Amino acid sequence: MSKKVIKLDVPVEFDFVLLAVISSLKDYRLCFELNKKMKLKFIRQSDLELKDARHNRCEYTFFRCRNSKTHEEIILILNKGSNGVLIPEMKNVDYFMLIKNQPFDAIEKIVKAMNEIDNIGGVYELDPSELKSAENFLMFEYHEKPKARTKPH
Repeated sequence: MSKKVIKLDVPVEFDFVLLAVISSLKDYRLCFELNKKMKLKFIRQSDLELKDARHNRCEYTFFRCRNSKTHEEIILILNKGSNGVLIPEMKNVDYFMLIKNQPFDAIEKIVKAMNEIDNIGGVYELDPSELKSAENFLMFEYHEKPKARTKPH
């Protein structure tokens, strides 16, 4: 008896603004500069482990800044992990920034402030629905465990 495989093709809706960041800064240094420039409080989270199409494990470093009162949230993700790239079609991007529940003018201020930081080559907005691997971002939204005692100043 043959198996029937049924696949659901459900479109994914992204509820965040996605920024691509080109920078030679190390992740902790970038967070330090962002914290200082924009008065944010990024906290390093425990690395998120994902598997690629060949079932190879790869860990990705990321930082989260959250305001529990307003539900505003910013997640900074390193695109290059331990064994690969988070978004293979965007290999030239060093970091991705997911911005949730922020007004449009606040996002413009974030981009402007980031472009003023030395060693940031550029910041631009992407449409996540146009990226083949964009579903990888959804894993970072729900990964909650902070890494013990590592917080940029």
